[in-house]
Amino acid sequence: MIICEICEQEIDCLEDQMDHVLDGHESPSPETMIPFGWEFDTADFSVRGKDGRVMLRRDKRGQEWWFGLSEEDREKTDLYISGSGNNLKEAIKMAISKIKPETVSHED
Repeated sequence: MIICEICEQEIDCLEDQMDHVLDGHESPSPETMIPFGWEFDTADFSVRGKDGRVMLRRDKRGQEWWFGLSEEDREKTDLYISGSGNNLKEAIKMAISKIKPETVSHED
């Protein structure tokens, strides 16, 4: 469980955390915006005049869960999520918007 730095509400699940970030309740630090079960992988903002890209990946526990899925389920479930934007915060926010909460059953 975490506490939102904006409204001080307790957040105890991935879906609530994602809703908070997407509603503008993100932390001042982009890295702390990343939801439970995911972690920062890479960022590339090297091309001037173009949006930068970030990649998030499932955390260690999530990766173990993902590799335990059938091949069919792995094709429907993301191991990595990418996002793009003018800055790190915007790119992470875009990546977060692509996460499907129903695929995070390894938190159970």
